[in-house]
Amino acid sequence: MASIDSKIERTPASQTAATTNSSVNRSQPNSLASAKASMGTTGGFEKGQLLKGEIIDLRDRDVKIQLSDSRIIHAHLDTNTTLSIGSRATFQVTQASLSSMSLKIIAENAAITSEQMIDKALEGAGLPHTERNITAVKALLENQMSINKFSIQNLLKQATLFQNASIETLVLMNKYHLPMTEVTTSQFEAYRNYEHRIIQQLDSLVEQLFQEKGNDNIPLVEHLFEMLSKETFFDDFAASLESPTISEFDAPIAKSLDAPIDTLLNQDSLLALTDRLDSNELPEETRIRLVSGQATISETAHLIFDAAVQENPQLSDVPLPELVSLLPDSLSNAEVYSIVNQYQTLLRDDCAAGSVLSFHELHSLTEQLKESHLSEQTLSSIEKGTISGKELLNLLKHQLETNPTATKKLLGSHPIQTVLKELLTAHWTLTPKDLTKPNALEHYYEHLDEELSELTKFSSESSEQESQFQGKENFQDTAQNVRENIDFMKTLNQMFTYVQLPMRLSNQTAHSELYVYTKKNRHFEDQHKIHILLHLDMEQLGPLDIHLNLNQTMLSAKFYIEDSEVIPLFSEHMGLLSSRLEKKGFQFFSEVLQRERPVDIVKEFIAPDEPEMGMKRYTFDIRA
Repeated sequence: MASIDSKIERTPASQTAATTNSSVNRSQPNSLASAKASMGTTGGFEKGQLLKGEIIDLRDRDVKIQLSDSRIIHAHLDTNTTLSIGSRATFQVTQASLSSMSLKIIAENAAITSEQMIDKALEGAGLPHTERNITAVKALLENQMSINKFSIQNLLKQATLFQNASIETLVLMNKYHLPMTEVTTSQFEAYRNYEHRIIQQLDSLVEQLFQEKGNDNIPLVEHLFEMLSKETFFDDFAASLESPTISEFDAPIAKSLDAPIDTLLNQDSLLALTDRLDSNELPEETRIRLVSGQATISETAHLIFDAAVQENPQLSDVPLPELVSLLPDSLSNAEVYSIVNQYQTLLRDDCAAGSVLSFHELHSLTEQLKESHLSEQTLSSIEKGTISGKELLNLLKHQLETNPTATKKLLGSHPIQTVLKELLTAHWTLTPKDLTKPNALEHYYEHLDEELSELTKFSSESSEQESQFQGKENFQDTAQNVRENIDFMKTLNQMFTYVQLPMRLSNQTAHSELYVYTKKNRHFEDQHKIHILLHLDMEQLGPLDIHLNLNQTMLSAKFYIEDSEVIPLFSEHMGLLSSRLEKKGFQFFSEVLQRERPVDIVKEFIAPDEPEMGMKRYTFDIRA
């Protein structure tokens, strides 16, 4: 576009008019040309052209503008404006003819307009032009809030009281009538800055409870053991309920480590697997068990791992999740991965020692526990890593009763702490199966809040000597923060449906959030139409947003993925998801798109329907 600043630039389309005007001007005296320059003119301008100048007269939307080359133009503004006489601005021509011209104020003038309004607001409120005061008025303006003397002074007072929150956070809380306390302002600030993830807070709690040097607070350890020995949050109220699984996989699934491998592999796959492992000269009995499919999943997985370690001895120091991804090329095929992935999933479901420890660590732990006079069967399960987290926990509880000194030393060992951390993390997270049970989330958060309250109280009420475990104060602060986070979620749910889902998946824990696009007070909305967002932070896939729209049986989904290299993977498997949903009676439509920005909890859920800030006219009583 052409631009007018110190001169007028004309495009070829206006050359004829320009030539005519130039010839006329050359035939006139300089004084006459100067007189014409000061007169109102509309000729010679084109649609889309930019003009810069100062407003010298403004009546309704009729404006007189003096350009920087001293010429004056008359025009009509397309919209109302907050500008006043004396304001400098940039305009764009929207209509132009020999007799009239229409202009609109372009966006870059918003900064000038805002500065002028801020100055007038502070002057009207009798406040100095400090950086803090300017920031306060600017935040009110940007959120279309009143900028009178009371609103500005009230905001500044709140900023003094709640220094843990930014002025922008305080403005938003005022705008949406959120209760304002030290706790709520801190929590809302954390949500706006993406620092609210409960899963991260729980991970921190686990680390603080199990320090490398062990825990001197034996009563707290005993209390923790009792808590972990209980059934999960859901077993006590839904044990008898036959809950459907979230999805029905086409691939067969084993239910235990002792299941024969023919539940996973067909005859051709059994032969291929046997040939792959037979390079290590397997005993004939073992080979027959493999070919016939009678070998157990546990037995076969260890044959695979033994072969891998034999080829690369360094793998004995690698925890199982990493080992599975580091198998040598000679063992990288579908049959092998079918076994080891099932083995890994089953171990993780039981929080078994082998799901988090390397073979070297398992051997070291077995050697440590030989002094405890355990049975050969128990020692064997420890050596193999198949001992479940609950079984190991009960073993430690018994040892703590019979030999506290030795057990205290054992609690400081890396293998024991790693397994206990995994057990506690599992206790404080959800699985996809948990979500199929009635009132699962309410039950989960009620119990989590109760347990954190008990642990905090127990650590505080213990004697000084007993309660001095490393990170005690940090633990109590973090536990309190989780509880406050839960309470703040209840506050948000007064406005829209929202909940965090600290998930424990097959090979990782993941932060996830569920949003429902609806206002609680909109009772007239069609209950058959649901619009939700599921946000996941995945270790391998990265941040993932899934937008779902359900209208009767018509379901549309948009998958927003941050890593563009992952998009083909989703697209490739979308047909499988579609076919399964169609079997459930849904018509399914999907798109896989690039994720360009994170979810904004304010713009998308608290105030999703608000229009963009328009140009408004503010008046100020300077005498106030």
